[in-house]
Amino acid sequence: MSKLYEDFLRTLDEEIEKSSPKHREQVKILFLKVWYNTFLKNSIAQFMENFKHIRYKFSREIRYEAALASGRALRKVSVEVRV
Repeated sequence: MSKLYEDFLRTLDEEIEKSSPKHREQVKILFLKVWYNTFLKNSIAQFMENFKHIRYKFSREIRYEAALASGRALRKVSVEVRV
C-alpha cells in the first residue's frame, strides 16, 4: 500500500470522526464497503470511483456527510503532496 493512500485513509478516518454523530456510523459503513471493493488496487482514484457507485445505496444525508469527509480528506492529502 502506498504511503499516499495510507495517508488518505488515515485522514479520511479523522474526517469521519468530525461527521455528525447521528450519521457517523452509517458513514463509516459506507466507506468500509468502498474500501473493501478497492482492496488490492489500493489507489485513491479507485477508492473515489467505488465511492461514486456505492454511495447511492445510502440516504441523502449519509451521502452528504460522506462527500464532506472525503472532500476534506482529499484536500488535506493534496496539500501535503504539494508541500
